[in-house]
Amino acid sequence: MAPQGVPCRGSNEKTCAFGLEYTESSAPVPGAQPHPVTPPGRACHAEPPAARRVDEHVPHPRSCSNPPSPQATVSPISAPLRLGNDVVDLAHPRVRSRRRRARFLARVLSSPERRWLASDPQEEEARLWAAWAAKETAYKVVCKWPGDRPVFAHARFVTELELGPADADLREVRGTVRALDRSVEVSGWVSGSFVHLVGTAGDRPATWARHRIELGVERVPETTEDGELLELDGLRDRFTSREWSGIHGLPSAWARLEARRRLASHLATETAATLPERAGDDEGPGPGRSFEPRIEILTSRTRPGRTPPRVLVDGQLLEGVDLSISHHGAWVGWALLLPPAHHGPEPDTGRD
Repeated sequence: MAPQGVPCRGSNEKTCAFGLEYTESSAPVPGAQPHPVTPPGRACHAEPPAARRVDEHVPHPRSCSNPPSPQATVSPISAPLRLGNDVVDLAHPRVRSRRRRARFLARVLSSPERRWLASDPQEEEARLWAAWAAKETAYKVVCKWPGDRPVFAHARFVTELELGPADADLREVRGTVRALDRSVEVSGWVSGSFVHLVGTAGDRPATWARHRIELGVERVPETTEDGELLELDGLRDRFTSREWSGIHGLPSAWARLEARRRLASHLATETAATLPERAGDDEGPGPGRSFEPRIEILTSRTRPGRTPPRVLVDGQLLEGVDLSISHHGAWVGWALLLPPAHHGPEPDTGRD
């Protein structure tokens, strides 16, 4: 059984972040027992099942090296592991107003899900928004495979979820979402303030060996470090023109900044010889020299927020890295899939 969750640490519930790491021997296998997952803010000492040990590793207090639960059976799709994530601000006015609308429930939930929701009235809110976030997460995963973008009908994305103890400040969520002959494994957290889930799917476990999954969720600050009101226009100079064209609000911008910060912390530790050449750099990268790469997160100019993000480093697509970003109300979330070459330092979520 996974350990009981704990609340996010830091001022103003600012950030929770943790990582998950695959090894070739611990990649998801149908029918295998789930690995324990440690919640943010707790040292990760949970052991995987016998004969499926991960490498010895001393984790950051907000990092975990155990792989996610391998319960999901994934359809044979010729694609690597893909990520999606979704966050729900439970204090948002539309969340509160929608919760008990019968038409809304009929539109977004299947009949078994509605029965599950009604079986415990005190759990209704947590179950509803965990299911909503799971469906949104799974859709983002499905959209990353080649082919036409599927029509998103929430009720056709059927969830099977388990939530941790109701008296926990931070409740673990895990389960699966099935739709379009595919299965997406989801896991994450429900607190009194937000729901944040990540979803994964893929059919070539050997290609996931030593990949790291890193997640984060953060409340968008109201003020800058100087105490001034944080406004979208004040962030304009932190983005390139093509990045800015896909940004449609302050949370949209903040989610990208947080994801870029984590990517930069990983990529800056690599030798420059493994990264693209810098245009106009007199010294050039040079073997053995490290630097902070210029990172862009690009989405569609015509449909911002509707297409999967792409990561570019110095103008070139970064291969092998998958990214999902999300935002709702006052909260932003992100998830990174990092291949072995891009592993960097453990997440530092103890910012002042």
